[in-house]
Amino acid sequence: MQSKGIALHDVLQETENEIMQDNGNLGKLRKLYLNELIARLGHHLALIWNLGEENGPAHWSPKGQNDTQRKNMAKFIKNNDPYKHPVVVHTHAIDSTRNKILNPILGFSYLDGLSLQQEQRELTSEAVTYWHKKSSEAGNKWMKLDFGILVLCQIH
Repeated sequence: MQSKGIALHDVLQETENEIMQDNGNLGKLRKLYLNELIARLGHHLALIWNLGEENGPAHWSPKGQNDTQRKNMAKFIKNNDPYKHPVVVHTHAIDSTRNKILNPILGFSYLDGLSLQQEQRELTSEAVTYWHKKSSEAGNKWMKLDFGILVLCQIH
């Protein structure tokens, strides 16, 4: 991928398994897992760490990571990745679910952006602009790529 100029977007977990290691906490298993990934993949030039696909509780997966667990995981990655690659989180597609998860982590300095999933395609630009502005107002402006989206936008 690197020789072809393709970014490696490493999604570290799925919503259905995000609490399997250490019940979602930053315990021995999760630290081992993250250290192993950093050691094996951290040398790549265009690497994005993603805390998890559809991170946080949802109606189909009611047990998920909480704000503290997300923050601890992001901080651990930032503190242990010698190359300081960006750390993002993948969102749920529906605003009400996404807002509950993102509002409490706005301004958190160890999170660099979103992997935004949007249920209604025609509202994607609005959602990207909204979260980019909110992150800036909170004091930690999230990345925005040249093609106008935060890291990645997945249409649901």
